[in-house]
Amino acid sequence: FARPVFPPKGMGGFVRDRPKRIALPMVVGWVILAPLIIAAVVWAAVKAAGGEPLPPPPPDSGPFARGFPLMHLWFLYYLLVFYVLALLGRFAFGWVSREWVDRGMRVLVNGYIAPIVFALPLVVCLYTLPDWQWIGIPTPEYGFTPQLHAVVGFGTAFVFGWLLHRQTSLLATLERRWPLHLVLAIAATIGAWVIVDAPMSFNAYVPESIRLPYAAIYAFAVWTWVFAIIGLALRFFATPSAKIRYLADSSYWMYLLHLPLVFALQALMMNWPLHWTLKFPILLGSYDFLVRSTFLGQILNGRRYPRGTAAATPATAITP
Repeated sequence: FARPVFPPKGMGGFVRDRPKRIALPMVVGWVILAPLIIAAVVWAAVKAAGGEPLPPPPPDSGPFARGFPLMHLWFLYYLLVFYVLALLGRFAFGWVSREWVDRGMRVLVNGYIAPIVFALPLVVCLYTLPDWQWIGIPTPEYGFTPQLHAVVGFGTAFVFGWLLHRQTSLLATLERRWPLHLVLAIAATIGAWVIVDAPMSFNAYVPESIRLPYAAIYAFAVWTWVFAIIGLALRFFATPSAKIRYLADSSYWMYLLHLPLVFALQALMMNWPLHWTLKFPILLGSYDFLVRSTFLGQILNGRRYPRGTAAATPATAITP
């Protein structure tokens, strides 16, 4: 979603746009959300302890013990890293013919080896991790030094999206093959679940004896799911919809705000058997009243909508 900004605005416009749309919400969001998240966590801990005073934390613990806590905003930080790498790559590899790159992308996507090729970097990266938990790519939520597994895993997806946008006609292939990719994704997911012996603990580590096959089937599942979901979206959700566009516009705000709300609701409703749908209307309502028609909407979505108006939709359906 970054590359569409590049052609109309050029490199200068891209460099000016990304800090406003990504860096500013990250910095301001951290200043506002970090105290709320800490307060929610402390509240939950006190409530779980039955209201008793909490013991003092160990001297080597605390929110900064593992580095600067980026929280869920690590995603925005890594987007900024990828933007810098993308711009540097344009200069460093300017001698490479873009036609060669586009041709290679066509061969991969129109063939049947794309999920394997794009999974290979992730396989190597996960296999070489010293301590790897079965749930997937370790979240790089601490520190500003880019972590290799995150740069490789998420960076490969960034590169794929950037190159795919150069040839949107390739989307037709993903749309046509969505049933195949969905079957492969489900099969690979089941295979990964079985091969790791279906651990029910999130912090269970992958045994050394199955590390390589699990990394391979896990990465393959990741990429077949990517292709399947893109294809499904093109097949069934390409028709313009004001409601879906509205939800898409609100997603950035809900991503920023959801964590302290989820933590607070967990503390408040710790013993309540309630459904997740109770928190979704709260987030969506806060977007409608606090963001959509305000300066926050201008920063997050690139424009603000007058109160009471539906989302703008394209005049025609999205087609490759």
